[in-house]
Amino acid sequence: MPQSTVNLIGPLLTIAVGVLVLFAFVVTILELVKKRKGRVEQTEHESGLNWVTLELRIPAENIKSPKSMEQVFASLHAIPTEDRISFEIVGFAESTHFYIHLPDHLRKALESAIFSQYPNAEVIPVEDYVGRWGANLPDDTYDIAGSELVFSKDSAYPLRTYPSFNESEKSEKEEYYIDPISTIAEVMSGLGGDEMIWLQIILRPLAGKKEVKKWDDEAQKILDEMLGRKPKEKAKKFSDRALAVVQFIGELISAFSTHPSAEAPKKEEKPAGKQLSPGENDVIRAIENKHSKFVFESTIRALYTDRRSTFSKSSMSSVIGALRQFGSPQLNSFKLDEAKLTFIEKTFSKEKKELQAKKDLFASYGARLLSKKPLIISTEELATMYHPPHATVAAEKLNTLEMKRGAPPINLPTPDGGMLN
Repeated sequence: MPQSTVNLIGPLLTIAVGVLVLFAFVVTILELVKKRKGRVEQTEHESGLNWVTLELRIPAENIKSPKSMEQVFASLHAIPTEDRISFEIVGFAESTHFYIHLPDHLRKALESAIFSQYPNAEVIPVEDYVGRWGANLPDDTYDIAGSELVFSKDSAYPLRTYPSFNESEKSEKEEYYIDPISTIAEVMSGLGGDEMIWLQIILRPLAGKKEVKKWDDEAQKILDEMLGRKPKEKAKKFSDRALAVVQFIGELISAFSTHPSAEAPKKEEKPAGKQLSPGENDVIRAIENKHSKFVFESTIRALYTDRRSTFSKSSMSSVIGALRQFGSPQLNSFKLDEAKLTFIEKTFSKEKKELQAKKDLFASYGARLLSKKPLIISTEELATMYHPPHATVAAEKLNTLEMKRGAPPINLPTPDGGMLN
């Protein structure tokens, strides 16, 4: 190759790399602006919302399985992706309640979804209980303990769900039916004095194309690894494509200055089939089942509070113990998010850090905020953790309806002197 050509390629390569770097910088700035605009729009949207707290009450003789509540959650997957709903189970010393906190404009959609599955239910507006004991706990009277919950494995792995609680033939009989909510209800029924347990499940539909694709890719990657399949090649990011262009230019320059050499064609190696154990097959089926459901972004918080004079950190362990039933060694389980724990190991400024962690947890709970890295959770998992208790649940303090809602009697007189047929 003439020396003049070689001398020309160097500057051209430098210019090409410079243009690519500049373009990558511009793309990055545009992405940051887009994200900031999205956050501003979300803030403006939420500032105009009127939030309401509703209590879900079901007759004590309810015999519907969590499958009905799964249908409720599936219906709510159609709400706008900028909105979120908080489903909460709250235990006081005197009773246990099922609350739903949501923007008022979603109330009709929620009620329609619930009444379609539970015609005898009541959905009653109530005061938001969070601020009843103070706007900024802990304070001089009350202390709190708790954390956000995260998965022990990737979100693609499901929790233990309600179908697995009643797999035997005996469970078809009412006396053998196991309701996943019973353990939580029993723990809350054991509260006394001013003790309270708050369990919060915040939901936002996972429906954006980018988010859904990321979820699909993560689940598929895990399945491919378990099955011993070669993962599909992902679409390259701009930075990867830019690097490929630079490498191509470098190889092009090298091609002009070196002689080609013959190489033996490489045989394509096909991945060997993987022999799976029965347990591995069960895991694959469970992942595929979760992937077939509607999913939500979710943040789950557990909080225990009591008067300082009787407060016991050990009481928090009973809450976590009640949630362990949703875990499985082969699949997924809950664990406390160490970054959000209100228990701080011995360290510098321990008391100050614990106080701040508690205030942050209480503030996030009251504002019903999604965490920055939410869980991905399916309608089946949600229905397992939050549903009207079955009639077999023996917890004494459940706040249920004493009687079913009935239709008005035939020939009921009306104010205008007529008869209601």
